[in-house]
Amino acid sequence: IMSGIYTPDFKLTIGSVDFSEAPLRNRVNEITVETLSDGASSFKIVLDDSDDRFSAGDTALQEGMVCVVQMGFVETEVAQVIKGYVTGVKPKRSEFSRKMFTVTGFDGLSKLTRGRRRRSWENIKDSDIATQIAQECSLQPDIQDSGIVHPYVVQNNENNLNFLFERARRIGYEVKVEGEKLVFRKPREVKADVTLRWDGTNVRKKGGVLLQRMDFNTSTMNMPKKVVVRSYDPKSGKPIIASASTEDNDKMGGKKTAGDLAEIGNPDTTIQISDQPVVSEEEAERLAKSILSQRAAEFLTGTGKCMGNGKIKCGAKVNIEDVGQEMQGEYYVTSAKHVLRAGHGQGYGYWTEFSVSRTGR
Repeated sequence: IMSGIYTPDFKLTIGSVDFSEAPLRNRVNEITVETLSDGASSFKIVLDDSDDRFSAGDTALQEGMVCVVQMGFVETEVAQVIKGYVTGVKPKRSEFSRKMFTVTGFDGLSKLTRGRRRRSWENIKDSDIATQIAQECSLQPDIQDSGIVHPYVVQNNENNLNFLFERARRIGYEVKVEGEKLVFRKPREVKADVTLRWDGTNVRKKGGVLLQRMDFNTSTMNMPKKVVVRSYDPKSGKPIIASASTEDNDKMGGKKTAGDLAEIGNPDTTIQISDQPVVSEEEAERLAKSILSQRAAEFLTGTGKCMGNGKIKCGAKVNIEDVGQEMQGEYYVTSAKHVLRAGHGQGYGYWTEFSVSRTGR
């Protein structure tokens, strides 16, 4: 139950250096971790370097070191929010202020952003490509068989991450890193681990995490009721046609989907896709469903801020309550930023800022 006064807590290791206990713990001024659904997650750690301990090399913090960050509260628990690699250090000196030493880095997905590739494959599945990329980047493959064999696939002067995200979007897969594993699979059904409440009284009575800010936005622009993919089989010359409609989408507890609401006053909300090559009806259907899901996820979105909670991360579900019958319910987290500032008073503490989305209302 998150109500009352709580003391921020953290555990932090950079290489073999443990900042979880005094005296090094007292050097930590700020920890920021940002997780994204469409890119590598990042961290920034600001340390007090008044005596040049870090910049002089007495306690070596270097690029390439593994960094593990856990955040939470003394009265509850801490949760791991990132495991990544140091990519930069920044000693800072300025007049009338303390010397600071900032450490920055990214999680394992950043390994897929280095360099651009121009190459091609023949008769290969997307899951086989993902396995090859994982091995190239020294990551363990956690790959689900994608099933469809493509006669020809081209990576055209782009980095591995952008390329793999594009392949995943076509078949409704997710791409992320968990520890040392590269994950390429269908999103797993997850339960809402965290309940966010606007009403402090309900937090005390029913439990949950207190919201400090919550904004919502809906838009039916570019929301289709149906997606039709059209292509042709180059061998037989026969057309390939497949479709997906909003009946295939999860309303996430809502009464209507984005497509249902978009149809009001605009009866023709079908979009045709004819510029995406597919080799089978199965691939065309998966592409149609993926496009429909991506559009639907943009219908009901929100941004908020709450007391810090490490379970709020990309891909997780949260339950938002006390915000009105139309808006409350389950949401997917699309981004999360965890900030812990050591000190007392306004502007200090541990909080989480986040973005969410939902496919129905």
